[in-house]
Amino acid sequence: MNTYIRFVSVTLGALLMIGLMMDSASISQIIRVRPGSYRLRLHVIPLTNASNANGRPAKNQYSVTPQEFANLIKQVNLVYAGANIEFVFDPKSDWVPMANTTLNTDAPGMLELGNKIAAEFPTKIVCFLRWGSGEEPTGNGNAYPPPRPGIPAPLGIGDSVQNYVALPNNIGGLSQNSGFVSHEFGHYLGLYHTFPGWDGFYGGSREQTIANADQSLITYILAHGGNGNNALDGDGLSDTPSDPGPVIYDVHKQNICNDQQITVQGNIGGKPNIEGGGFIGGKSVSFTFSPDPNNVMGYFGVCPPSIPHFSAEQIKRMADTLHTSRSGLLPKSLLAEP
Repeated sequence: MNTYIRFVSVTLGALLMIGLMMDSASISQIIRVRPGSYRLRLHVIPLTNASNANGRPAKNQYSVTPQEFANLIKQVNLVYAGANIEFVFDPKSDWVPMANTTLNTDAPGMLELGNKIAAEFPTKIVCFLRWGSGEEPTGNGNAYPPPRPGIPAPLGIGDSVQNYVALPNNIGGLSQNSGFVSHEFGHYLGLYHTFPGWDGFYGGSREQTIANADQSLITYILAHGGNGNNALDGDGLSDTPSDPGPVIYDVHKQNICNDQQITVQGNIGGKPNIEGGGFIGGKSVSFTFSPDPNNVMGYFGVCPPSIPHFSAEQIKRMADTLHTSRSGLLPKSLLAEP
């Protein structure tokens, strides 16, 4: 299995170079997952608000087209080829528009209603393309790993039963970076972030001083056991490096694509330094991290010319999820496999 993964990784890198001379549709025809792969059917519901009684057009309409979404899924399949997973989407039969204000605006009751609709399509991954709760269309997506009986979620994560994927309803939001939709599908298939929590521990805002950002990160580590690798191990998988998140790199003005390793310095104890930030006195400490900027489940956005990838343990976790919590997506022939 590991040999196959390494082979695919090299092949995808070479294909990306070919992509400079070919369009994405041509590339997607080259990469095909091997026989016996997981072929997961999508059921896509682009949303608008409920129709107005006065006959005016419904508000907050979707703008992405079925073909645009189909082309996007071809790109997602490039990312998942090494995981032996292929998402199947037919623009004619798997695209079912709906007018529903609750779903379209992330209103209270969305989770219950979304799960109810997802239950009507147990053999497909239901994707809602919604506007969101703001005046402008959202760029946010969300999905959740299904709870694993007897296995607690990672530190700072609360289990949630969400059996659908929520995505933006415009092509700009859907294609904002090369791993966005792949990332949300990863959550649906059982993966957590490589950093702690849902929003990521960023060490504060991008506008703060390096001293304050470093101290915030160190304070977080100390509050979660004092071991940097454990405290920033978001998914509990041994082959995904601990991840402090992208904002600490921004504060340091360090491009992770040019310099992957980052060191943060601060103090245990002492008094706050009002003028320069950080702490004065106490015991000086430092931690060094080398997160993977190209992992699908991080927030770094990938370093060109790489494409997002999964680790071997992430691939195994997705396969385990498909054979347990998401087993309705698989044919009986695959469920019979060990």
